[in-house]
Amino acid sequence: MFVDDSNLAYLKFLHPVLEEVQKVNKSFESNTVNPSKLLNDLINLVNSIARRFVVPDCRQNPSICNMDSYVSPNVYFGYEFSQVLNKLSPDNQKVLKHRCVQFLKVLLKQLQQRLPKNVQILEKVSLISPWSALSVSKEPLTPLAELF
Repeated sequence: MFVDDSNLAYLKFLHPVLEEVQKVNKSFESNTVNPSKLLNDLINLVNSIARRFVVPDCRQNPSICNMDSYVSPNVYFGYEFSQVLNKLSPDNQKVLKHRCVQFLKVLLKQLQQRLPKNVQILEKVSLISPWSALSVSKEPLTPLAELF
């Protein structure tokens, strides 16, 4: 029962995705971390998950928009997944790909729920964080000033 190519394909698919999620989770467990870096890590994770299944020409912000209508018909799941997938029947391949896309869609929605509602404002406020204020190359503060 457990020695099955479909189970191996699930594991090959899940490994890189959960590795990214685990890295962000570990950064949230740290006691001495920059809050703006946490926000950037979370936004980058949301963008990364969305890039896995959303059509490349989508211009919507994945951190706030529903991406269900932008699902690519040809999602690339990785080389190792494809190698294991080729050993399965066409019906099993279709079911497996559909479940993987569904997993990514649910994961994206769950991450979107964990983002604060004012994420765009927080991105602009991060311009005055100590890390960016003390850096040699500074970004302009005009996007933050436009809020007032």
